[in-house]
Amino acid sequence: MAEFEINGRTFRSTKMNVFEQLHVARKLLPLLGTLMDQFNEADFKSAELDAPEPVDEVDVAAPSPASRKTMAKVITAIGTALSNLSQEDTESVLGSCLSVVTIRQAKDSWVKIWNKEAKRLQFEDLTLIDLLLISQKVIEENVGNFFPGAAPSTAKLRARS
Repeated sequence: MAEFEINGRTFRSTKMNVFEQLHVARKLLPLLGTLMDQFNEADFKSAELDAPEPVDEVDVAAPSPASRKTMAKVITAIGTALSNLSQEDTESVLGSCLSVVTIRQAKDSWVKIWNKEAKRLQFEDLTLIDLLLISQKVIEENVGNFFPGAAPSTAKLRARS
C-alpha cells in the first residue's frame, strides 16, 4: 500500500491482484517500446536524461534553445507512444489503476475514487493531470519492477515493500 499526495489531496493505493498487474503490464509494454525507440532516435545525451537536482526556486525565464529542442523531442516521443495505445487499452489501464485508489475525506475516512462497475469517477473535480499522476503512482507500485530501467521512484517503492 502506498500513500501519496497530489495537489494537496492525499491518496492511498492498494496492490492490484497479479492478473490485473499482468494485464496492465501487457498493455503498457508496446507503449514502453515505442517510447524507447523514440528516445533512441532522438539521440539524447545521457546528461539530458538524468533527473535534475532539486532546486529551491524555479527560474521561469525562457528555456535555452537546447532545452526547448529536448522538450520537443520528449513531448513528441510521449505523444507518439500514447497515440499508439488504443482507446480500449487506455481505458482499461486507467480503470485498473484508479480502481485500487482511495482519497482521504476526513481524518480516518477513505473513499474509492473510481466506480469499477459504472466505469466512472466518483470525484468530478479530479483533473486529467490528477488521473495521470495517480495512475503513474499505481503503475510504479504495481508493475514498475516489471519494466527494464525502472524509474528511481519505483526502486524506492520496491525497497519499502
